[in-house]
Amino acid sequence: MHQYKCDKCGASLDPGERCDCSTEKQNVPDQAGKDGGREMQENSVKTNIIKLRFIRNGEPQGREYTYYTPTEVEVGDIVELEAREGIAKGIVTKINVPEEEIAPFKDRAKAIIGKAQIKEEGAAK
Repeated sequence: MHQYKCDKCGASLDPGERCDCSTEKQNVPDQAGKDGGREMQENSVKTNIIKLRFIRNGEPQGREYTYYTPTEVEVGDIVELEAREGIAKGIVTKINVPEEEIAPFKDRAKAIIGKAQIKEEGAAK
């Protein structure tokens, strides 16, 4: 059983879940005005943060999990990542996830290994 808690408010969270307390604080006008709106612009550009669902028995299963990616990926790409059982595969469900979404668990976020190699039958012949 996972014991994830929000670093700011102490709320219990599921793995990959973001706490609502950080969302509420981001909407405060004082914070948005400090940098002249640059923070909002930076978050609308590319990030190396993605969401994915694990693939089990050839199908996406369970909830979305958040990972860093060292390579450029697109929604629908199959990626490899380390899991308890060894190397697992997942399907990318969202790219360019804003950093605010992972702020409560940023220090525990993991990175994918990279895109999965797709074996095409008969292509090498």
